[in-house]
Amino acid sequence: MAVRHQLIRRPPRSVWAVLADPTLYGEWVVGPSESTPLDQLWPEVGSRLRYTVRLGPWSTEGVTTV
Repeated sequence: MAVRHQLIRRPPRSVWAVLADPTLYGEWVVGPSESTPLDQLWPEVGSRLRYTVRLGPWSTEGVTTV
């Protein structure tokens, strides 16, 4: 498995704000074209996020759980 590291020169609070926003999931995870929280508690442990991946006419959905 490939591993890539990226230094983010921002305060942890700013980084977490992006990671915690379910509508920005596709901005920091490669592939999803849409994302929707399934639980009001996102991003607390156990909460879920539904996402859609599209490639041309093909699409599929998945769920990520914290």
